Amino acid sequence: MSLSLSVAPTNLESLESDVLVVGVYAGEESPRLAPCALSQETVEGINELLEALGATGAADQLLRLPGAEDAGADTIALIGLGQETTNAAERLAAFRYAAGSATRQLIGAEEIAIDFGTNAPAEIEAVAYGATLGSFSEKGMRGKSASSVKNEAETILIVSEYSLPKLKRRSPAHWCSAKPLSRRAIW
Repeated sequence: MSLSLSVAPTNLESLESDVLVVGVYAGEESPRLAPCALSQETVEGINELLEALGATGAADQLLRLPGAEDAGADTIALIGLGQETTNAAERLAAFRYAAGSATRQLIGAEEIAIDFGTNAPAEIEAVAYGATLGSFSEKGMRGKSASSVKNEAETILIVSEYSLPKLKRRSPAHWCSAKPLSRRAIW
């Protein structure tokens, strides 16, 4: 089975995923949702429920809720991101680990959308890397029969407000113009 991995816009209502994964930070006083594309009303409602559900925001903790109107998914999965940090390397590691943990725990879901409020290429890459590794299933490995192992996800969507910049296309004639050739000859 192959995996389709893509970046989706922040319009969650247009998604048709089985599960929307949203991050939860372990706050100083109480856990709270990481920035995401859910409506403010939905975010506030989930934030009020976090302590009652036993959410801590700790790494590997996954809780499932029924989908909300604006979620674009049947289920909302809350995955712990640990403590919020301003250190870029720690933030990327937390995103990578949480994406892998969520997709591993959600094996059996065909379409998974992940929304950690990513807004930079490095963050998208970290989520993609973790989600891809976490979605691996052991079907056919080490004597496991196909019926004993759940299928991995077919589609993983990374929800992001970041859009790839358009690159200028230059014609082959530009590459061979006299000016660039003369610069190369001098250097």
